Amino acid sequence: MYLCQRKSRNISVKLTIEVEGVSHVVEVSTGTKDLNQAKKLAPALIKEARARITNPARNCKINPDLRKLYLECKLVKANYATRKRNWDAFIDVVVWANIDPNGSIDRLGLIKEGKSFIRRFEEGVGNLNKLRKVRSIFSKNFLYYLEYEKKITVSCFAHIIAYSPAQPVLKPFRVSDTEILSIYEKGKALRETHPEFFKMFLLACSGGLRRSEIIRLKWEDLYSFNGRNFIILGTTKANEEQQVNIPASTFDAIMAMKNGHAPTDKVIDSTNVEKLVDRKFVPFLRDHMGVVSDKPLHFLRKCLGAMLASKHGIYVASKTLRHASVTTTEKYYADLVAPANDLDII
Repeated sequence: MYLCQRKSRNISVKLTIEVEGVSHVVEVSTGTKDLNQAKKLAPALIKEARARITNPARNCKINPDLRKLYLECKLVKANYATRKRNWDAFIDVVVWANIDPNGSIDRLGLIKEGKSFIRRFEEGVGNLNKLRKVRSIFSKNFLYYLEYEKKITVSCFAHIIAYSPAQPVLKPFRVSDTEILSIYEKGKALRETHPEFFKMFLLACSGGLRRSEIIRLKWEDLYSFNGRNFIILGTTKANEEQQVNIPASTFDAIMAMKNGHAPTDKVIDSTNVEKLVDRKFVPFLRDHMGVVSDKPLHFLRKCLGAMLASKHGIYVASKTLRHASVTTTEKYYADLVAPANDLDII
C-alpha cells in the first residue's frame, strides 16, 4: 500500500488485494490534498476496499446473474424490450473496457489510474446515448432491490451511480400547416388503397401511439363509453397501463374495418406485423406521403403533439402523448404556444 499524490488532485490510496489467487490493483481517493489527513483516512479506506473486493456478493456474475435480476425486477418501470436494449448497451461498454462480461460484479468497482471504466468510455468513444442507457439500469429502484431484497452490496456500482451523462441538445419540433395538411390528405386516401396503412396512420397521427403500441394493439383494447372513445394500452414505454383518448371519427373509422375479427386479434392484420410496419409502411411514409424524418412513424405522433400544444396548450399535449413529465413536452413544443397577453385589466 502507498499514497499517490498527483498535481492538483486529491491524494489516493493504491494497494493490491489478492482474492482466490487473483491480484486486484485498487486505487481509492481520500478526498483531500492534505498528506496528514490522508494518512489518517487511509486505514479505513483500505479496510473498506478489502471488504468490497472480498464481499460474498462478488460471486454474482455480470452475465447472466445480474442480467437476470435486472430483467425480472418488478420495481423497474421500463418494459422488457427497453431493458434488453439498455443491457446490451451496458455489455458493449463492459467489453470495451476489457472487463469479462461473465466475470463477477466486483470488477465493475475497480478503479484504474483514478478513473472508472464508464468515464474512460465517455472520453474514448463519446457515445453519450449508450451511456445514458447504462446509467438508467442502475436506478434507485433497482439498487434498492439488489441491496435489500437480494442482499447484494451495491458499492461496486458506485462509479456508475456517480456518473451523470450529458443530456442531448434537443431541437424544438418544427412543422408547417402546409406540410401537415399535405400528409393528412394523403393519409385519408389510404382508406381505400391501403387499409392496413390507414389504420396505422390513424393510430399514430390521431391517437399518438408509438410503433410498439401499434404493433401490440388488439381489438379488445378499443372502448367507447358515454360519448367518449379511448384505447387502453396494457404495455407501454413506461411498462404500465395507460388510457388514450381518441376522436369519435378516428374510433368509428377503425371499428368500421374490424370485419369480423375476434376481440383478441391484432388491429393491424398481418402474419408478421413488425415486418409490415418496418419494411413497408415506414418506406411508404417517406416515398409516397412526403414524411421527411429519420423516424417517419414517430413524426406523425409529433405532429399531433404540435397541433395540440398550439391549440390547447402544453399540458393537454403532455397528457395526450402520455409523457412522464410536462417538462418533456416543453422541450419540444413550448415554442409553439403563443406567448400573447390579451387580458384587459381596465
